[in-house]
Amino acid sequence: MSMTKPAKKKKRAKYQPFRSGHCQNGWCEGTSPRDFKGNPVPTCRNFTRCPCKCHRELDEVFRIAGLDRILVENSEWSPPKRNYWMPGDPEPDDNGHFIVGGTRTPEDATRPKETPLRDVIPTSTDRTPTGRRHKGDLEIQVLLVCVEWTGDKYEWPQCTPKLVAEEIGRLHAVEPPSTGAVQAVWDRWVKLGFATYEKKPVRFDKFIVDDPSVMSLSRMKAARRRTVSRINRGIR
Repeated sequence: MSMTKPAKKKKRAKYQPFRSGHCQNGWCEGTSPRDFKGNPVPTCRNFTRCPCKCHRELDEVFRIAGLDRILVENSEWSPPKRNYWMPGDPEPDDNGHFIVGGTRTPEDATRPKETPLRDVIPTSTDRTPTGRRHKGDLEIQVLLVCVEWTGDKYEWPQCTPKLVAEEIGRLHAVEPPSTGAVQAVWDRWVKLGFATYEKKPVRFDKFIVDDPSVMSLSRMKAARRRTVSRINRGIR
């Protein structure tokens, strides 16, 4: 008598086969999208299953920073004010806030907030097996020094690649990067429209964006990659 082998149970795919509706509409995580009326809209929350590149890029940002991955929502959007409540819910006050444990808590109080720049700067000196820095570490370290220089933390009359490199070496107890590597970071920022720097002598000038953070830099790089991809595919 022949015995049939039980069918093997298929492993669940890490990601779902298609992007979420939010990502299909361009409402990607880490961005600040708006609808056709110009109103802020919520971004994709399914960062563990949606295969969109926006989630993977933010995965990399949090990995480099050594932080637990959290959802990065559109900071301009907030849930609509509730005018109803379910049985057992406390009644809202006049401002739409609910009393929880004796403390007035807005509905969006538990929404993840964007992590401050200082909290996502790599502080470890971990290197790859070949002794190199992890990809992206130097750029974030340069960003920290430049942000603090614009905030008058340093008494340098000019923010030169040499001073930035020496400060990175001091902060992380490592050999300072080359001045050429620091300037290469600035070159990428100029192409992105993120910041500017002067020449003769080479020195950092200013940030062009209002929020010079790791998240805004990541969003601008992702937007540029999408633009280049569309051009390569012949899409206007």
